[in-house]
Amino acid sequence: MASPSKRREMDMMKLMMSDYKVDTINDDLQMFYVTFHGPTDSNPLCLFCLVD
Repeated sequence: MASPSKRREMDMMKLMMSDYKVDTINDDLQMFYVTFHGPTDSNPLCLFCLVD
């Protein structure tokens, strides 16, 4: 089984290679923003993600 840090790096790489916009905070993989694309008639929503 992969270590938690390796899993985090792999998940982050998958998000960054997909159509999602990923912004890291201070180049730290534990704090980041992901922009998800929703319906065009909905209000934008920004989620702040913290990964342990």
